[in-house]
Amino acid sequence: MVNDERASGRVSAVDAVTGSLGCGWDRMLFLLFRGPHASPANWIWWGLILLLAGVGVSGPSVHDGVGWRERLPPDTPGVGGVHAGLIALVVVVALLALALILLLVWLQARFRCVMLEGVRTGVPAIRGVFGRTAQVGDAYFLFRIGVGAAALALLSPVAIGWGIAAWRLGGQRVEPGAALVVPIAATFLWVLLVGLAAAIVSWWAYDLALPVAWFGGVGFVEGLARAWALTRAQIGAVLLLLVFRILVGIASVLVMLVGICCVAVWFWIVPLLLAVGLAMATVAVPPLAIVTVPLIVALAVLIGWIASTVTAPIPLLVRCWSACLVGRLDPSIVPWPQEQAPNS
Repeated sequence: MVNDERASGRVSAVDAVTGSLGCGWDRMLFLLFRGPHASPANWIWWGLILLLAGVGVSGPSVHDGVGWRERLPPDTPGVGGVHAGLIALVVVVALLALALILLLVWLQARFRCVMLEGVRTGVPAIRGVFGRTAQVGDAYFLFRIGVGAAALALLSPVAIGWGIAAWRLGGQRVEPGAALVVPIAATFLWVLLVGLAAAIVSWWAYDLALPVAWFGGVGFVEGLARAWALTRAQIGAVLLLLVFRILVGIASVLVMLVGICCVAVWFWIVPLLLAVGLAMATVAVPPLAIVTVPLIVALAVLIGWIASTVTAPIPLLVRCWSACLVGRLDPSIVPWPQEQAPNS
C-alpha cells in the first residue's frame, strides 16, 4: 500500500483521491471475487456485517400524521384532559425507544470496527473479532452520541422559542403573513446548518478518524487527533474526497434501488409478503401481536440482510476507498498486508 511517490509526505489531492479510489476498487474485488476467502457464503456474512454496521440498507420509517392525542375522546378524564395512565405509557414507550436507539448505535459502532477488520484481513468474521472492538468501538459510540447531543443542544433553543410562542398565542388563529417569513426562514436555515455540520463531522469521523484509529493500532481519541492532523495537512484531499463521496453516494443509491428492485426481488418478495400478511392478521386480531410482532421483526431483519448482501460491493468499495486514502496520506498506516495488494 505504501507507494514511493508518497514517501516524501504531501501528495496531490487529485492523485490521492483518485488513486485511492482505484486501490479501493481492487480491494473490493479482492474481498468479494478474487481473494482466497471470496465465496458466496462469505458474501452473505459481509451482508450481515454491513447491515449491523448500519452502512447497508435500512428500512423506511412510517408516520401516519395522526397524533395519539387526536385519537382520544374529548371527555377523556385525567390531568389536562389527558389520561394519566396514557401519559405513563407514553413515557415508558419513549424510554424504551431511546434505549433501543442507543443499543443500535452502539452495535453500529462496534460492527463498523468488525467491518474494518474484515477489510484488513479479507475474512468477514464476527466471532473472535467483536470482543476486540471494545476500545475503539465504544469510544466511537460515545463520539457519535456526543455529536448527536451537541446537535440537539443547538436545535433546542429554536424548539423552545417556537413552543413559547405557541403557548403565548394560546391556540389563537394566526394568519400567515410577512411577519412569519423571517422567523420561519431563520429556523429553516439554522436547522439546515446544524444538520449539515453534524453530518460532516460524522462523515469525517467515519471515513478518516475511525480507519486511522483501527488500521493505525491506536485508540479512537488518538485516531481523532491524527486524523485532524492529516486533515490540516491535506485539506484539499479531504474536501475532494467529500465531493467525490457525495457523487458516489448519489450514484450508489440509484444502483442499490435497481439492484434491490430488479435483481434481488425474487429473494425478498416472499419475506415481504409474509410480513404484510402477518401485519394484516395483527390488525384483524390484536392478541396475535404476541406472536406476529417478533415474526415481523425477524422478517424485516431478513429482508435487510438480503438487501445488504446484494448491494455489498458498494459500501465495501467506499470503505476500502477511505482506507486506501488514509494509507496514502499517512505512509505509516498500512491497511492490509502488502501481498494482498499487488496493484497498490
